[in-house]
Amino acid sequence: MKKKQILILVIIKAVVFCLSVNAQNLRSVSCSGHNIEMQFSFTVNKSLFASNQMTAGVQDDQSLSQLSGKINGCSSTLFLARFYSKSLFALRVGAGSENLSYEISYHKEINSANSKEVKTQNYSAIRRDLLLNIGVEKHFHLTQNWTASAGVEVPMSLLGQAKSDHEFITEYTNRKGFMGLGIIGGMQFRIAQVFTVGAEFESMTMKTSYSFLNENEGTDHLSFQKTSMNIKLSAGFVF
Repeated sequence: MKKKQILILVIIKAVVFCLSVNAQNLRSVSCSGHNIEMQFSFTVNKSLFASNQMTAGVQDDQSLSQLSGKINGCSSTLFLARFYSKSLFALRVGAGSENLSYEISYHKEINSANSKEVKTQNYSAIRRDLLLNIGVEKHFHLTQNWTASAGVEVPMSLLGQAKSDHEFITEYTNRKGFMGLGIIGGMQFRIAQVFTVGAEFESMTMKTSYSFLNENEGTDHLSFQKTSMNIKLSAGFVF
């Protein structure tokens, strides 16, 4: 083994040892004569499987009809921090991004002086949204290393600028933010005292809104209800 590889292994072992010692020292804190256990974890959650559905909402513009949406692909990465109490309740705060590809279809009535025409709009788009999640969960020790969790969260999304494949349509969102509600459940396995890996199931619903500028027919405002179920893998540190 080369000297450089040996040095890297030594550094890694030293870091693991220091983190383990710090975690053990910080786990119990004396406060006003009471023993309080506080823990902190940081993980990266990456979507493994996602099932998403878009349901048309109520439109203010009565000229729009037969509105439908279909999500073709969705992947997300979330950086998640948890703050644990002694009773194993945890406040979770996450931030990340979501890549979305989808199709939109709707009919639009166009009235002129002498006639009424119904046109069908069909196009595909891709978009990257910014995510912010906050929630609370309860953890349960199954064994010394295995932990299960369940809770609720409020997902918030800041819609990004979409890119459409339609020659005359530009989609814009005015950088609007939207909130939803979700339930979460997961399993975590602790490795070497400070490392943790796991999986998490997430089901949530969120309202979204879109505006489309068609160079030939003006601007259309659409709304959808997005329902999603995700399975995510996670890995990180516990302090």
